[in-house]
Amino acid sequence: MCGVAQVIRVPSDFFAREGLKLTPEYTVGKEIGGGVQGRVLALNGPDGEKTNKLLKVSSAVTTAA
Repeated sequence: MCGVAQVIRVPSDFFAREGLKLTPEYTVGKEIGGGVQGRVLALNGPDGEKTNKLLKVSSAVTTAA
């Protein structure tokens, strides 16, 4: 079953780290995976409980030739 994705816009210098409060409902949890294009982290509830939701952080950099 697929859910609806939410988009949360953050400043360009934003760095997701474990324990960071992202919204009143979510805090950033442990990193699940990562690579050249970005990282995937767990999202926890405000009290640290698991939510079965993920945060995908893109590290895309646009360059012009």
